[in-house]
Amino acid sequence: MSNTPQLTDCEASVAKINTKLFTSNRVDLYDNYTCSVHTSIEDLSEFWDLLSNGEVLMESKYLRVLEQYPIEDLIYRYGIIHREDSPVGIIYWQIKRFDLHKSLDIHTHSKHILSRLWVQTKKAASRLIKDNLLVVGNVSLTGDFGFRFCPTVSSADQNKILNLACLTLIKDEKKQGVKIKTIMVKDFEIERDDSRFANTEYTPYSADPTMLLKVRPHWLTFDDYLADHKSKARVRARRAKKLGQDLVCKEFSLEEIIQYNPTIYALYKKIASYSSFNLFTLHEEYFVELKKALGEQFKMYGVFLDGEFVAFYSTIVNHDTMHGHFLGYDQSVNAKYQLYLNILYWLVELAIEAKASSLELSRTALEIKSSVGAIPIDLAVYVRARNNTLNSLMKRVVPLFIPENHWKERSPFKS
Repeated sequence: MSNTPQLTDCEASVAKINTKLFTSNRVDLYDNYTCSVHTSIEDLSEFWDLLSNGEVLMESKYLRVLEQYPIEDLIYRYGIIHREDSPVGIIYWQIKRFDLHKSLDIHTHSKHILSRLWVQTKKAASRLIKDNLLVVGNVSLTGDFGFRFCPTVSSADQNKILNLACLTLIKDEKKQGVKIKTIMVKDFEIERDDSRFANTEYTPYSADPTMLLKVRPHWLTFDDYLADHKSKARVRARRAKKLGQDLVCKEFSLEEIIQYNPTIYALYKKIASYSSFNLFTLHEEYFVELKKALGEQFKMYGVFLDGEFVAFYSTIVNHDTMHGHFLGYDQSVNAKYQLYLNILYWLVELAIEAKASSLELSRTALEIKSSVGAIPIDLAVYVRARNNTLNSLMKRVVPLFIPENHWKERSPFKS
C-alpha cells in the first residue's frame, strides 16, 4: 500500500496552473462542487500530477502507458472535481466489460456429489453475470489508486462527490451506447477505512489480502534480515539459496526488455492463467513501454539457468514503498531450484538496498509470501448495483462467488 506524504497548500498550488483546458463541460454535483469528465490524460497532466503528489502509480506518465497500450476490453476515463472555480480532486476510472464466467476459475477437487453439483450450479450462474463494470481505481494493481482530493475536502464530501461523479460518468457513457449497471471502488485497508461509504448503497467485500513485508530499520543487509529469523526458517532460506545457486539474475536494460519481450510476455501470461480470479490481461508491449515511461523507477530483472531465460520479476518504487510488480517463471524448473522462493528473497534484498519501509507483494501465493515475512493486509472493495433490487441481492449473492483461499500464515521471524 502507498504511504504518501500529505499534500500541503493544495488549492493555492492549483490556482497557479492554467486550468482552462479542463473547465468546460462541467456538471453540477451538489453544493458548489462540479465535475468534468475527460477521455485522455494528455491535457490534464500538469494538474493531475500535482494532486497525485509523486505517487508514480497515479501519475500521468504511468496512466498514459495504460491508455496508449490498453488492457483488452478496458476503457479509461478521468474526472476533475472543482469547488467553485478551483480544481480540488481527481478520479481515475476504468470501464471493464465484465464476464464473470471468463474471469473466475470455479472448480473443486472433491469427489462428493453435492460439492460437484454446487460447482456446476455456480458455473451456470456465473454465465449470467455479464455487465459493463465501472471501476474507481486500477484493476491491474493492488491498492487504492482511484482518486485523490485536496486535504480541505472532507472524507464525507469525498464519498458523496465520488458517488455523484460516477453517476455523471454513467450518464455520459450511456449517450455513447455504453450501459453501466455496477460500480466498484477498490482497494481500501479494512482496519483503516472501515467506515468508508458507511450508510450508503455500497457494500464492502473482502477477498484475498495483499501481502506486505515491513522492512525493519536495522536491516542493512540480507544477513541482517536472516538474523531475525527463527533457526528453522533461516536454514530453509539458506537451503533455497543453495538450490538456486546456479540461477543467474541480472537487471534488464530497456534494450534487453525489448529483446526478451516475447518470452517475458509468455511467462507473464502463463502465471496469470493460474489465478482463480483474473479481470485483465496486459498489453503485450506493456513492459517495454513502462520502462520507456518510468525509467529507473521501474526495474526488471531476468533470471537465467545455463544461459536459458527462465524467469523475470519487476519492481516499482512509490515513495517509501517498493511494489513487487509483475513476474513470470518457468514452472518446470521451479521445484528443483526453488525459483519462486528465490525471487521473493531477491525482492527482499532489493527493498533493503533501496531503504524502502515496506515491500508490497500483492494478493497471490499468500502462504509462501508469509514464509519470507510478509503479513496479510485485509482489503475491501465497495460495490453498488444501480438497480436497488439487484443491489440488495448482491449482498448475499456476491460472497458465493468469492473464491475461498485456505492458507496458513508462516512467519519466519523470532517472537
